[in-house]
Amino acid sequence: MPAEATSRERPDRRPPSTLHTRGESRVDQNVPATSSVRPGDGITAFVGDGTGDAGASAVDAPGTAPPPHVSGIGPGVAHPGRATDYLVGGGHNFRVDRDLAGQWLRACPECRAAAVASRAFQRRAVRHAAARGLRRFVDLGCGPGGVGAPHTVLADQPQATVTYVCSDGIEAALGRRLVGESRYAVVLADPRLPISTWTRVLITERCAPCDPVVLVAVGLAEHLDGTGGWGSVLAGWRRILPVGSLLVVSAALKTAARPGPGPERALAAAVERAGWTVQAPVQRANRWCPEVDVDVPAPPVCLAVNAEPATAGPL
Repeated sequence: MPAEATSRERPDRRPPSTLHTRGESRVDQNVPATSSVRPGDGITAFVGDGTGDAGASAVDAPGTAPPPHVSGIGPGVAHPGRATDYLVGGGHNFRVDRDLAGQWLRACPECRAAAVASRAFQRRAVRHAAARGLRRFVDLGCGPGGVGAPHTVLADQPQATVTYVCSDGIEAALGRRLVGESRYAVVLADPRLPISTWTRVLITERCAPCDPVVLVAVGLAEHLDGTGGWGSVLAGWRRILPVGSLLVVSAALKTAARPGPGPERALAAAVERAGWTVQAPVQRANRWCPEVDVDVPAPPVCLAVNAEPATAGPL
């Protein structure tokens, strides 16, 4: 067992392989534990920085192997969401996650400031969506333990529900302990597989299936970086979500180092090719409705609406 997987750092003293199989809280209780994400599930290859062509949309079809943090491997494997949590000063991360964050910083020193700006944008965007009357949130990137997680932002919104899609068992185990209220839920699933994941969300949550959804995809590009499928995943989610659903999305943190309007244009083009209708100009995260005007490196972000009826449904 790696040195990192000690009882001091493990959120639960049970072996990591059992963390996502117990029927605690509302974590995918209606889906058998044996139906966890299978190695080999995937979609066609794609650009991993969140600014490329939408590519082919072979969603939920066999393809590239999943990234190593998918399928509940445990604290010995770094997870992009926990690495980002470390960059923004959070405490829900392991040594391997901090090592991954260090690799990001060596490759792109702007990543720390970009992560802070991205999470701040997420908080503002979630509040903005709630102010518009949207009450149903599905998170694909931040995770329940992350700084600025949607359920912490919506604590004063008793009608709001949040479902977290967690791609590994450690994230799901943390989620059980952090989101105990009945209006919050955790689903162990692969966000690259929209149809099967949406089926699990519908089984788990207690909302009308036709209610619009706020799909929070801030940080999703980091989850898929180097494995492909970013634009295809957005297209797949757009096809199954109700009309009026809202996408909250950011490009990869490393795009913060790219000056000029190119990254913004690329993100807008990728989101539109995925079938979403972009709202207002795409901007850097620190420029989107800022509470304080700060000039820091930040990735492009945008909000987009699903204006088309769903063309696919749950399994």
